[in-house]
Amino acid sequence: MAKTKPKTTIDDEDFVLLCDYPALLIAHAKTEDAAKRLILDYYAEAKPKSTRYRFQPFNDKESNRAGAGVPPASWRGSAEKKRYGIYVHVEWENSTVVKELFDTGSPHIRKALKHLNEVEPLVARIEIRFVQLPRSAASKMLRWAGLLPKLARPSPSPSPTATVTKLRRRGAADGWIYNHMKNHKSEILADDYVAKVHELCPYDVSLRRVGNIVGRYRNTEEFRP
Repeated sequence: MAKTKPKTTIDDEDFVLLCDYPALLIAHAKTEDAAKRLILDYYAEAKPKSTRYRFQPFNDKESNRAGAGVPPASWRGSAEKKRYGIYVHVEWENSTVVKELFDTGSPHIRKALKHLNEVEPLVARIEIRFVQLPRSAASKMLRWAGLLPKLARPSPSPSPTATVTKLRRRGAADGWIYNHMKNHKSEILADDYVAKVHELCPYDVSLRRVGNIVGRYRNTEEFRP
C-alpha cells in the first residue's frame, strides 16, 4: 500500500507523522519492529500525564461520530477490549489508526454492549489519518524503556524557614550537650563519653558533630581539670 502524502499542519517541526516516528528510536531500539513496539508499550503502560497527538478524522458511512479520535493509550489493544470485540489496528506506513467493533456472537457480551451503548453510543468504526506524535516524546520513550539515562532532578534549594529551623536544632543540641557536660564533669574525659552523649542526645546530630562540640567545651576554662 502506498504511503499517504502528509498534509501541512501548524508547527510541523514539533510533530512527526506516525510513518516516520520509528526512525527517531531505531538508533537505540535497534530494529524498526522494536521501535514500533516501544511506542505502543509506552503509551499503554507509562500513561504519560500529557498525551498530545494530531490526526485528521475520516468518517465513512459506518461511522456515526464525526471527529472521533483513538487515544494512543489504546493503540496496543488489550485482552479485555478484544473480549468485547474492540480491535485497534495501527497502519504505520499510512500514519493511520483504525478502531473497530465486531460482534463476538456471545449473548453476554451483546447484553453488556447494549448497556454501554445506552450510556454512550458505540461506534462500529473510527478511522484517523495523518496521525502525528510530538517529537519531544521520543526521548521520554527511550528513558522510560531504559535506553537513555534518566535526567537528574535538580536539588531543591533550601527555604529560609528550613535553614533557620536547622540552625535552631544545632543550637539546641549544642545547649543540651553543654548542660550534660556541666552536670557530669567527672565523666567528660572518659574515652566513651562522646559515644554516650551521642546516644542520649534527643536531637538528630551526628557522632562527629557531638565530638566537635564536646571537644570545644573541654578546651574552655570552665571544663578544664
